Amino acid sequence: MKGTILAIEQSVQNSAQHDEKVRSAGIAYYVLWYSANMPRTVQARLDERSEQDLAVLRNEGHSDSEAIRLALHEAAELRRRKSALRLEAEAAGADPDDLAEARRVRAEMDAIAAAWSDVE
Repeated sequence: MKGTILAIEQSVQNSAQHDEKVRSAGIAYYVLWYSANMPRTVQARLDERSEQDLAVLRNEGHSDSEAIRLALHEAAELRRRKSALRLEAEAAGADPDDLAEARRVRAEMDAIAAAWSDVE
């Protein structure tokens, strides 16, 4: 009976040591791959259109995470370009020289359009 109890105690101790090693390895894996490289996790519920869009990117060989990061990057870049273009247009609209040039070009285009409509 003592031998059985000792064997059980040893098995429990070995199991605890094994569990600690597995837990430590799991923590190390998490720290190396998620904490170091990816500082934040985001969850989202996808509607049907989003599922279809994700499928397009996955068909290009991207994982879900890669596809979502790529989509976020592309969407942000598009917004940055639109914002820069809007700022440039606002600056041109406030520049008296640009406004004068636009009026001159418009008058020329109107004259050309009038000449074309006279031909018909």
